[in-house]
Amino acid sequence: MNHPPRRPDRIASVSLFLAVMALVGSVQAHDEFLPPLPEGQRWQLAWSDEFDGTEVDQSKWDVMGDWKRRDGFWVKEDSYVDGQGHLVLRTKKDGDWYTCGAVRTRGKFEHRYGYWVCRCKFPTQPGHWPAFWLHGDTVGRVGDAGRDGTEIDIMEKPWREDRTTQNLHWDGYGQDHRHVGTTFTVPGMSEGFHTFGLYWTPEEYVFNVNGQETWRTRGGGVSQVPQYAKLTEEIGTWGGDIAQANLPDHFVVDYVRVYDVAGEPRTVEHFRRKALIAQAANVRPSPQQLAWQQLEFIGFIHYTVNAFTDREWGDGTENPAIFNPSELDVRQWVRTCKDAGMKMVILTAKHHDGFCLWPSKYTEHSVKNSPYKNGKGDIVGELAAACREAGLKLGLYLSPWDRHEPTYGDSDRYNAFYKNQLRELLTNYGEVAEVWCDGAKGPDAKDMEYDWAGYFGLVRQLQPGAVIFNGPDIRWVGNERGYARESEWSVMNGSGALFGPVNCTAKDLGSLEALGEGDRLIWYPAETDVSIRPGWFYHAHEDDKVKSVEQLLDIYFSSVGYNSVLLLNLPPDRRGLIHENDVRRLRELRKVLDAIFDENFAAQASAKASHVKGGNPAFGADKITDGNKDTYWTTDDWTTAAAIELDLDREKTFNVAELGECIAMGQRIEEFVLEALDGGHWKEFARGTTVGYKRLLRFDDVTASRVRLRILDSRVCPTLSSFGLYYAPPIEKVLGR
Repeated sequence: MNHPPRRPDRIASVSLFLAVMALVGSVQAHDEFLPPLPEGQRWQLAWSDEFDGTEVDQSKWDVMGDWKRRDGFWVKEDSYVDGQGHLVLRTKKDGDWYTCGAVRTRGKFEHRYGYWVCRCKFPTQPGHWPAFWLHGDTVGRVGDAGRDGTEIDIMEKPWREDRTTQNLHWDGYGQDHRHVGTTFTVPGMSEGFHTFGLYWTPEEYVFNVNGQETWRTRGGGVSQVPQYAKLTEEIGTWGGDIAQANLPDHFVVDYVRVYDVAGEPRTVEHFRRKALIAQAANVRPSPQQLAWQQLEFIGFIHYTVNAFTDREWGDGTENPAIFNPSELDVRQWVRTCKDAGMKMVILTAKHHDGFCLWPSKYTEHSVKNSPYKNGKGDIVGELAAACREAGLKLGLYLSPWDRHEPTYGDSDRYNAFYKNQLRELLTNYGEVAEVWCDGAKGPDAKDMEYDWAGYFGLVRQLQPGAVIFNGPDIRWVGNERGYARESEWSVMNGSGALFGPVNCTAKDLGSLEALGEGDRLIWYPAETDVSIRPGWFYHAHEDDKVKSVEQLLDIYFSSVGYNSVLLLNLPPDRRGLIHENDVRRLRELRKVLDAIFDENFAAQASAKASHVKGGNPAFGADKITDGNKDTYWTTDDWTTAAAIELDLDREKTFNVAELGECIAMGQRIEEFVLEALDGGHWKEFARGTTVGYKRLLRFDDVTASRVRLRILDSRVCPTLSSFGLYYAPPIEKVLGR
């Protein structure tokens, strides 16, 4: 709490009605004069303390004490409940010192918006400075005009006369400090109980005294973060000379209450938005989509005649005789992928050149007419067997654009041809977990009407457990650089297209604004594809251009760590092997990832939550550290903001955090903040928007024994199944550079 403004009163008197209302307030002793709301809305009590009993409720209040404040000391013994329904903050003389009381809800109750009200009676002697105010650990942050935290002084009364002040302070208390305030006189304020309230909305602050508005302001920018309440008594020269006071004296508080707006405004727009939120929160993945998401990291094998022509896109005129790998070893491919932590391998069974890596009976442009194994080879079959042997899943890429096939451009004939090849792949090689349908097509391509519905129907018939990329199950993330969106939603509007959004490259696919009317909301998660080299196929001149381990780690955190699955391409060379440079780099990546995620400091932590659904232990905070992705913590419906605190038992140093929603229940979290307890204060060290299946965050080293996750907003209610804290050592140290 800073000083009141040293200037003449901005409002000398709020007019005669305030004097009248002061008298009314003394009659209506327990009426908090709730501000009026639009029709259809009502106030709902969110938190309160009536100060019944004989002791301060320490589940609600932190009793402050044992430190100097202004011209006196806060000591705990001067904050007490009198047994008559009042909190008393006493001021007394203790030898040469003056002491007083103070309490706050920090760490007990922190909230944003709503109506905050206190009914209190002031001390009668000079030298006092009672106050009711809101504060937060981010008030000192500079640069966001108070949106990231503001000291809100609902009431300060440092004068004996009937003058009161209300103030806002933001951007810290140093050279960047900003302040606005007002001062006014209300006859009778120094006598009896009076009510001081704040109606805090996302758009403005509205202050009142005894139910009458005294000040309405935006204060440079309205705080958008939860804050806690403080009741304090201080000694300062603004209040007069404490040496002249007849002590002890008392600041008496009848109650503190916090209300939220409840009820439904009777507007079509409100009902539509709430219905959209509920609809979006309850869109859920299919079992196949959920199993696919849990793979996290997949290998991509681009291999065809291009490895021998040094091209990226073949034109279909290649002679199959050029395809002659001398040392092709699919087990080396699989081993490389498995050692890197990948759980599936997707092979380009046919790229745009039309060359088939299996002996298709529907074309001569295939391995059956190549020197590989004297025309008896079947790379698809060999890879399928190697994947089964290693316990990896198999995915197959079959390009719809075929530059060799003469029927391409004749839609009926080519669609039949394509489905015949698809049937071969999906019936001859066992279980296929993903079918990749590339949408790429060059400007010189003939006109074609692909029978997408027919293709996908055939996949569903022959491989019901498979997910379809660029189809009804999985979407392209929108780039080939390896980076998902920071706010990567899996729920989006599929209206207007056969199976998903028209434009996967859009910056925003899943916000409420992007969902629009919600005509057809679907679960449509992102797969992030990128090559370990500049090109998708092997080129000898790129041997020294393999992505660094730093680049790959950044891609991992920006794909797997942004609610996506990473599909990393590894192009075999002319020998038929993944090049040594690529293998080496993947081993380095694995070593670094293992070092980072070796120990989860949160695994043995005790957890407590501000809210638990129905008070049911089945949804308790401990579910986020039990290692089971099927269990989760959640709150009651429409409790969209909540907090979880972890006690690590002793100080740990960490620089990586992992969050995971229980996406089997949908994707819900909109915004969150991570904080560490530092010297008795919660200090933010990371924040984000969406979470989804997995969210990874990197930040500067933090050393703490207590960590708090504050979910600022979510759809209907948050769910969280995992919370991890890790330490990433320097890459140089891990790799021994």
